[in-house]
Amino acid sequence: MVTALTHAQYAALFRATPVALMVFDRDLLMTHANPAYLAATAKDLDEIRGRYVFDVFPNSPVTREGYDQAASLEGVMRAAVTTGLPQLLAEYRYDIPLAAGEFEVRYWNVNEIPVLDDAGEVDLVLHFTEDVTHLVREREARDSARRLNVDLQRRVAAAQLDLRQRAAELEVLNLRLQQASAHDRSTAEALQLAMLTTLPAVEPLRLTARYRAAAVGDRVGGDWYDALALRDGKTAVAIGDVSGHDIFAAAVMGQLRSMLRAFAWASEEPPSLILRQLDRAMRDLQVQTYASAVLATFERTDDAGARRVMRWTNAGHPAPILLRPDGTSVVLDDGGPAVMLGVLPETRRPDHEVVVEPGSAVLFYTDGLVELRGTDLLDRTVALRASLERHHTLTGAARVDAVMGDMLGAELDDDVAVLLVELAVTGDFSGRLATSGPTGDL
Repeated sequence: MVTALTHAQYAALFRATPVALMVFDRDLLMTHANPAYLAATAKDLDEIRGRYVFDVFPNSPVTREGYDQAASLEGVMRAAVTTGLPQLLAEYRYDIPLAAGEFEVRYWNVNEIPVLDDAGEVDLVLHFTEDVTHLVREREARDSARRLNVDLQRRVAAAQLDLRQRAAELEVLNLRLQQASAHDRSTAEALQLAMLTTLPAVEPLRLTARYRAAAVGDRVGGDWYDALALRDGKTAVAIGDVSGHDIFAAAVMGQLRSMLRAFAWASEEPPSLILRQLDRAMRDLQVQTYASAVLATFERTDDAGARRVMRWTNAGHPAPILLRPDGTSVVLDDGGPAVMLGVLPETRRPDHEVVVEPGSAVLFYTDGLVELRGTDLLDRTVALRASLERHHTLTGAARVDAVMGDMLGAELDDDVAVLLVELAVTGDFSGRLATSGPTGDL
């Protein structure tokens, strides 16, 4: 025989129920609530009993304009009173008031269950709520991740398209080279010059580049430089040297430069991770060569001034030199020799950064500028710094030509690429800032 529950047992059951329950009357005055409801809404029973629901839980001012949270919920509550039928709102946003007039965004599943008296009229309504905020947040996070994945796929597709276009260009160049009767110096140099970049205009940076070919046979092709304006407002610059001095080195240089350009444009990662992408691509695409490179980005500092932060990473390449506004210089040495590209694709290279003041310049160069048979590399680097400091009052092409004139003779054993990045003083601009791209002996 089943024994009917007593009023005390019903009250105990109401209190022990883990779901949030609240009871209101026909006038939407709150009469009772269980502990689960009080915990979910951060209220005390004495604080809500006998009060109008929407006096206790007022509309959130954040969503009041154009969206009335209370109106929809009140309509459902009154529909339960007038119709005597259960009502439902799914994943309904209703913010909970906190201290000092603040509100916490919350989402609920709301059930209104009428309780009828002996005459069949609605006497009370059981307000059953389930806090589903965490479910909504999880779905929003999944949707956000899905949108990010779609955006990444678009960027990868754009990079792959650029790579295919560059590969097609190289195929055409290689076909023309195969049809040539001789792979002599002039052919290799023409290929090299065709692949060097026209520098962008990126105020307040002034970019100047030079390339000089070796005087011996066809010893050209491995040295390169690049610069491009990125979508996030940064400017990326790169310089590198592919092993070998022949037409093959020139062709491989074109591949690496194009891949690095695509990765830098499509990614917002720091320089070290972009070089790691290039290293992996060389392995996966079977680009069988070794190369050194420096990749750097220039971006605004947090303040409103004209300073820039340079972030760079080095893959076994001669370290850049920073020339300060006062004419002193420093080698941006990253602490030791770094692994070249093509050796260990999973190498983790560090990123470094330095603040570049207006009036400063950073010189990127290949080893042909400082390596000279019968001389010490350290002495030659000291000589390069001295030349930069001696010509610190010059700018642009005049500065680059003066330094190269100090360091190089009439005939070179190795080809040389130089890229100078100058941060102009405010107002110190005249015409295009990209003062030089590839030049004749350059």
